[in-house]
Amino acid sequence: IGADAHGGNRFPGEIAHYDFAGRAWSREEVIARAAVPPDAVRAKSPHPPFRGEPVDIPDAAAPARDSAALSIGAWVKPSGRTGRIFDRMTPGGEDGFLLDVLQGAPRLIAGSRTLQAEVQAPAGVWTHVAAVVDGPRGTATLFVNGRPVRSAGDEAGLDPAPKSRATRAYLLTRYVAAASARAPRPIPFQGGMFNIAAGLTPNGGGAFRGPADDRNWGVSVWWQNARLVHRPFLTQGDTAFARPLLDFYFDRAPLFRAQAKRLFGAKGLFVYETLSIFGLPGMGDWGWTPVDPPAFQEPYTRNIWQQPLEIADFALDAYAHDGDEEYLAEKVLPWADGALRFFLSRFEKDAAGKLVVTPSHAVETYWNDVVNDLPTVAGLHAVVRRLAALPDRHLTPDRRALYATLQAALPPIPRRKIDGVELFAAAERHERERKNVEAPELYGVFPFRAHDLSGPDLGVARETYRRMTDPVRTCWHQTGLFAARLGLADEAARDLLERSGQTARGFRFAGFLGTPNDWTPDLDGAGNLQSVLQEMLLQYEGRKIRLLPAWPAGWSARFRLHAPYATTIEGEVRQGKLVHFDVTPASRLADVVVP
Repeated sequence: IGADAHGGNRFPGEIAHYDFAGRAWSREEVIARAAVPPDAVRAKSPHPPFRGEPVDIPDAAAPARDSAALSIGAWVKPSGRTGRIFDRMTPGGEDGFLLDVLQGAPRLIAGSRTLQAEVQAPAGVWTHVAAVVDGPRGTATLFVNGRPVRSAGDEAGLDPAPKSRATRAYLLTRYVAAASARAPRPIPFQGGMFNIAAGLTPNGGGAFRGPADDRNWGVSVWWQNARLVHRPFLTQGDTAFARPLLDFYFDRAPLFRAQAKRLFGAKGLFVYETLSIFGLPGMGDWGWTPVDPPAFQEPYTRNIWQQPLEIADFALDAYAHDGDEEYLAEKVLPWADGALRFFLSRFEKDAAGKLVVTPSHAVETYWNDVVNDLPTVAGLHAVVRRLAALPDRHLTPDRRALYATLQAALPPIPRRKIDGVELFAAAERHERERKNVEAPELYGVFPFRAHDLSGPDLGVARETYRRMTDPVRTCWHQTGLFAARLGLADEAARDLLERSGQTARGFRFAGFLGTPNDWTPDLDGAGNLQSVLQEMLLQYEGRKIRLLPAWPAGWSARFRLHAPYATTIEGEVRQGKLVHFDVTPASRLADVVVP
């Protein structure tokens, strides 16, 4: 109680009373438990309360890991947004169950099934949270204060209904994004043009009661979220819809150059994770109280450096699809040059001449004592490699010298060993405490392509995926994209099916997805869903195109997708077998790798 199997992910706050059973409680039983306030229950509870130290329950007293039916409930008073309530599961495994609060919202994992509520367990307030799994009926339900807030049947099943639901979810969420794509600025990840007034629907902001135009997380552009909304456009053949996101950054490059010089005394350019429409951080992130020297104060994203690299990498993908030489020369390459020069001038080198990126964050998950975080290091490796492979007409002597200097200075992508097994690490060094639930150790898989299906590190990357701490399958979490790019078909399919079942409650239109983190409709979660399905069917590495790199046995599909070099591929899969495909232009057929 109150921690995972290793004593980590501790619950932030108090758990006053908890009980459990190896059977499915009725709804009336859950309501009855939630009706008795925690103070009245506490004195009678046979279990010790949780107040920061985990509580071990003897195996004989707890439901079995493989219980066909299961009920767990607790009164909780969080003081933070993430932590375990119950945990009887091997981290990263599917051999048990857990109930926790993730980013403020209750979540149940039972075997291979994950359910996350769209309502919050507010900080500082006693809330009754319960979960009931009825194995014989194939259902699972999450309750908050006696009210069912998330229910599902067998989300991981491979029967035709969930697969048809995935098709519907892909098409309708594509419609929502495309309808929002014709503005001269990035699509807001929290709703796009279809903003839902606060109070009409659950959302990641909890009891949010602003004006009808407000959205959770404000008006800023958040890069990590925005890229997920815009990335599927490339494979859909709508590269123009991705341009407003790229141009938002490219058009403000002079400001980002001034920012690098003013704040860090560095050459090149730098851009923060969150920006107002003017290009500077919003004051809520920068900080209303002046500090000397001036510094960005928002703790989660303060020292994340890889944004300019991701923007360059995404722009190179767009260029690969549409072949716009003028856009590459005038916008993409000057941006990439500035991004690389920043790292050479901002950070020191060690005795071996290798960059030492610190202070740093490993995305939003590790903040302190971080050296050479993997997202930055993998991004540098991937972007420099891609730039150096461009046609000679784009490689001036200055650029060749810049790329060669960086290649010689790049530290290795961080690794570690656990029980003798080699894994990728979030950083060369970092604190143990996790501040968020990302997987920075897999950023060399996505968004960067530092490791691919034909590379020597595929086994290391797959083992790193298997040991991921929080394999969440909703909203901005990239679990399905990691799985697809690693060729883990069943894992990618599971992510796709779970996302497809996350239609927002209370709406007749099935293209609006709910979310525990952001807003309704959830567009970064929708972009995730689309990208997972695309990359199950098609992936590319340079000129090479892989068909069905992560397609599960027994699944059928018809598809028409776009690949780099103005290539279109149309085909059909029956029961996991590619029965035919057409490549346009035909000259690209030699670059296609079939399963």
